[in-house]
Amino acid sequence: MILSALLLATTPVMITKAEPIPLEKETVPRKGKAKDKNGFYIGDQLIAPNDIIDARALPQLKGNPIIMLTLTGEGTERLTEATAGNGFSQMIEIRFKGAVLSQLVLGGPIRDSVLTFSVSVPYQKAQNIAAEISQKQPLPESTE
Repeated sequence: MILSALLLATTPVMITKAEPIPLEKETVPRKGKAKDKNGFYIGDQLIAPNDIIDARALPQLKGNPIIMLTLTGEGTERLTEATAGNGFSQMIEIRFKGAVLSQLVLGGPIRDSVLTFSVSVPYQKAQNIAAEISQKQPLPESTE
């Protein structure tokens, strides 16, 4: 025990600072993967406003807000198609207006009609982004 205390006392302490990776703002599309700067893309697949039933931002107690998209049947097919070509643990970008909003690590194709992803912006801005993506306001929480 004394020896381990001496070793700890003589071992230099290395402290590293974790820095967030900045999101890409404007990037040149990769060869063969043209992206409309005004569109919403999951990978290379355009998700049009008519593919989205509802889009809303949800605050989180800790961390960044998330955006939740509820997709139509066609939108869900596009999402599955966009994520099908990626292998296990592959990363896929979510882009809007030419900027990366988020990156997902995939375990396989996404077949759900609801997609959630975090965004590195304040909650109010996340609400605005969700409304711009769907080009409509979120549906009411209740129909009562």
